[in-house]
Amino acid sequence: MATTRCFLALPLPDEPRRVLARLYTDEPGFAWTPPAQLHVTLRFLGGVEADLIEALQARLRLVRVAPFLLPLEGVAGFPPRGDPQVLWAGLGHAHPLLFQLRQRVDDALLAVNVAAELRPF
Repeated sequence: MATTRCFLALPLPDEPRRVLARLYTDEPGFAWTPPAQLHVTLRFLGGVEADLIEALQARLRLVRVAPFLLPLEGVAGFPPRGDPQVLWAGLGHAHPLLFQLRQRVDDALLAVNVAAELRPF
């Protein structure tokens, strides 16, 4: 069965995207993500079977939490050893509603039998 590589994310508002884009340099070897694509990853799903994507989208449309703010705090690279392949910005101590949101996303994944990587934020 055909799969599509998927992840679930929140888009960043304009101001945090502008702040992070100011960190971009002309250093050789870096390929910067366009600022419009900067996001907060909630879950990496990997390959999802095509017939499950529509059901997952329908479940995710029902997920709701109250609005909340997330502070950007610190920048680091991944992997932690060797040359970084990905640079990321941290979310500080995050907000309890972020964890509530991810729990509701996880519940939606379970409801349609889609597995996700179980990594902490």
